[in-house]
Amino acid sequence: MVEFKLDKSADAALEQADFGKYKEKYSQGKQDLVVLGVNFSSDSRNISDWKGDVFSSSGEKVKTIQSEV
Repeated sequence: MVEFKLDKSADAALEQADFGKYKEKYSQGKQDLVVLGVNFSSDSRNISDWKGDVFSSSGEKVKTIQSEV
């Protein structure tokens, strides 16, 4: 699942995904789920940062991944 933001932050995108309960909506209980928050910069016209959480099929957060700054 990917949540995009413009001129905000990857954390803001992940907060939106959490608030919208996207993990619960898209987890099937059969596979791991990756929730990514991606921020685009209108100045650079590119991805400025991204961050994600990996959840097991049981819904437990097993790993956090992020861009190198």
